[in-house]
Amino acid sequence: MPTMVKVTLGDLIEETLDSLYRAAERPAQVVMGSNALEDEDDTEFTLSLGTLAPTQLVEFGSEMMLVTHRSDDATPVYTVSRGYLATDRGVHSTGDVGLIDPPYGRAQVERWIRRAISGLMNTELPYIETDVYQTVPNGGYIELPPDTIEVLQVRHFGVLDNRFADVGGWRFEDDIPTSVVPSGKVLRVPSSVTDADELIVTVRRPYTFVGSGEEATVELPLAGQDIPVLWAAAYGQSRREVSRAELDKIEEWNQEQAIRTGVNLRMIRDMWGEVYRRVDEAKRVHRLPRYRPFRKMPKGW
Repeated sequence: MPTMVKVTLGDLIEETLDSLYRAAERPAQVVMGSNALEDEDDTEFTLSLGTLAPTQLVEFGSEMMLVTHRSDDATPVYTVSRGYLATDRGVHSTGDVGLIDPPYGRAQVERWIRRAISGLMNTELPYIETDVYQTVPNGGYIELPPDTIEVLQVRHFGVLDNRFADVGGWRFEDDIPTSVVPSGKVLRVPSSVTDADELIVTVRRPYTFVGSGEEATVELPLAGQDIPVLWAAAYGQSRREVSRAELDKIEEWNQEQAIRTGVNLRMIRDMWGEVYRRVDEAKRVHRLPRYRPFRKMPKGW
């Protein structure tokens, strides 16, 4: 099993934004005043620093808001449309810092990061977990976690001879009714395995965030923990995924469209090239079991 490192969603977002803004100026900031958005239904606030104009967007935390009105008071009161661009409403207190018209919203970057992990990481650098299991009493099977994708290896440690041995004759079943087995996933084992035997099972599972908000954490392989950030930053620049096969043909994109949208094709090619270079480097470290000891089980077993 590769060495894993736990990272927070917030750190991944910050690293992605640092990469996206490395060649551009960051958005101007404002600071929430004494009249703040202390409730998710509040729509009016003041600023202690900075100013806004109607039709501008302002982002506090990961919530985007559209400014719809500015009063003529000495300290203007701003009215906003909350949860703009399908972002989640939050609570924003006095002193919170907001960004004016950010080109990359935090909620948007979060979606890119989650897409990188659920797509590229699960495909190229799958999450591998090894644990010890015992069969269900008199059942001849092991109940596996409900998100198990596949079983890669089954081993047994012999206490008497102090040896590890591969177990054959097992079968992974992923369509068991939950009324029978709560997780719906089982590993059927041969009759030679007793209830007292402990089996070392290696499975592939999806990467999963634990917790809520930007404090949520996910375990990533040490060799590839920067890959979701690289992928999200490249996606943010190109607004589409560029496959390996497309890298050499990227100059064939519609040049007029690229100029009109301000896309730097060389930069996009370099960013996606870095993504796949890092994937290839990480795969050399992220070792999977070389074989899958499995033999067809007898009919009627």
